[in-house]
Amino acid sequence: MAILPTNCFICKNTWTGAGAICDACTLKLKHGTTYKPQPPPPPPQCGFCGGPHYTPDCLAAALHLQALKVQQAQARSNMPPRKPRRNPYTNYAPPLKCCLKCKGNYLIESKAGNVCSNCRAVVHNPCRNCTSQNTKGIAAVEFSVTTQFIECQDCLFIE
Repeated sequence: MAILPTNCFICKNTWTGAGAICDACTLKLKHGTTYKPQPPPPPPQCGFCGGPHYTPDCLAAALHLQALKVQQAQARSNMPPRKPRRNPYTNYAPPLKCCLKCKGNYLIESKAGNVCSNCRAVVHNPCRNCTSQNTKGIAAVEFSVTTQFIECQDCLFIE
């Protein structure tokens, strides 16, 4: 037997003997110290097919897993496509309302009144101070934000 740096497998010491264990360990075994060498580990056994190999190395398990993935992909492809939901936080324009003059859905509402984009009919909202119909809308732009105001021509009230 060749001499290795750790030739004794009990105490892991280097020695120059010819056996598997050193002389000190041999004397301990002769004088009543019981040492039983460990049995070799059992051979690997596959949990899928029971063969003499580990489960990740099993070809039958890999083929079974691949067949399951194909079945799942086919089941997903047979499902109807999902309809995307509208994001409630996006800024959509409100739906147009019906114009009383031309009976079409072309009425654009603002703070000052309503304007029909088809027949160009204008309806002014009344003043809240004097209930006069003689009002006009004013738009002020400040820092790229548009603010709408109503100005009354009779009492000069701005809201």
